[in-house]
Amino acid sequence: MSEDFNPETGEVLDTPHAAQPNQGKPVLRQQVSTGQEILSVLSAINRGRFIHDLEDNMKELVKAVCEHNKMGKLTVVFEARPDLRTGTMGITADIKATLPRKPAHASVFFPVAESGSLSRVDARQSTLLPGNDQL
Repeated sequence: MSEDFNPETGEVLDTPHAAQPNQGKPVLRQQVSTGQEILSVLSAINRGRFIHDLEDNMKELVKAVCEHNKMGKLTVVFEARPDLRTGTMGITADIKATLPRKPAHASVFFPVAESGSLSRVDARQSTLLPGNDQL
């Protein structure tokens, strides 16, 4: 079979041999996509700002993952809203980054049940130095 494609649709066509039942008519095999259409749309969202923001967020994600050696996530949400009056469609994109971070250092406190407050001093222990019970 020879491979041809339809230049209008990008479909790859198989042209069967004469002995086959389709008698030389093209048969749809698969559609070829170069990705140019989606890149064109992404580049046009928010007057090109979206694609720059996406690139900046990706770089930030890669740096954070390398620095903390933990997983991060970049999520893009597209919203399509038709305008029935004009026959157009508005496309918006939102980028959400979940970057790995250094864990916060925990400070140790003792709860004071009666007042609901926290203390750095354990009330169950006696003090070695009188007058030094408030830290």
